[in-house]
Amino acid sequence: MNAVTRNPVTGELSVAHLNDVNAIFEYGGLFHAMCQKGGGSWTHTVSADLAHWYTLPDALPSQPGWGTCDGTVSFPNLGEAPFDGSTPIITYGPNCGGALPPLPPPPAALGSRAGAGSGDYPRFAVSRPQRVDDPYDSLYN
Repeated sequence: MNAVTRNPVTGELSVAHLNDVNAIFEYGGLFHAMCQKGGGSWTHTVSADLAHWYTLPDALPSQPGWGTCDGTVSFPNLGEAPFDGSTPIITYGPNCGGALPPLPPPPAALGSRAGAGSGDYPRFAVSRPQRVDDPYDSLYN
């Protein structure tokens, strides 16, 4: 599903860089695929037949640092319309290449081994569609 373009002067074809496919789902009568692409954004493509794909504006724009990292799309029931289990919500890791704040001390109940080892710090962000009634909308916030 990489975007293919032709140079108007040389006629040479080029293929856009894509990384992980993070979400493939059906919504609003269309199939959707969200993929990481070069520059740290999530591209958004749609298809009515799983054979012909059309690229929409990026669902998640590039962010400072390494950009937008792995994530997924789910349909959670948040107890409020329209997020009643029928609307896609993106969960992802924001700004994976940026500096991390210091790890907080572990809760006393977990002892000194909590968080030991990787030094990893959780990164988590949620993005909801701005217009839930439009399956072509790729503007998430």
